[in-house]
Amino acid sequence: DGDVILHKHFVADHLRMAKSGTFVSGSRVLITPEYTQKVIKEKHFEKPSFFSKNIYKRYNSIHNDFFSAINYQMQRGKEQYKYVLGANMAFYKEDLIRVNGYDENFSGWGKEDNNIAIRLCNDGVAIRFLKFGGIVYHLHHAGEKNNNIDDNEILLQDAIRSNTTFVSNGLNAYNLK
Repeated sequence: DGDVILHKHFVADHLRMAKSGTFVSGSRVLITPEYTQKVIKEKHFEKPSFFSKNIYKRYNSIHNDFFSAINYQMQRGKEQYKYVLGANMAFYKEDLIRVNGYDENFSGWGKEDNNIAIRLCNDGVAIRFLKFGGIVYHLHHAGEKNNNIDDNEILLQDAIRSNTTFVSNGLNAYNLK
């Protein structure tokens, strides 16, 4: 939704992780409200250091291919869909089309990323977590109150229970070719 700034190696990191039959989920560094305002006012972003007071979740700001490879080997297991982050995911187009993209029945924010992840997994597409690479810096903005989180959770649990892969209300509504 246009509220992230990509690390200079973001695309290269995602390409390194791209593998047929998988999708990639990364993490994000949170920028403070004060630094966000400065970036917007000056129209200039300078990557904060690990020790900067301008960031939260600073461990996500470490870019290191060796650490990334080790983390990838360690971050596997059941219920991985819970840890995806829509602010930093990449899919192969054919996989996204096969599950019909995001479920448009979700409203507000929350659980829609977990839903597409579980549907892709149900379809045989594996998650590859990208940590210590593929970094995004998330600009601060006031969060919308999400009064639909309970309804969104029900949609997610339905997809899990029924082993859903395809949703009827998704990309097909846009007549994409």
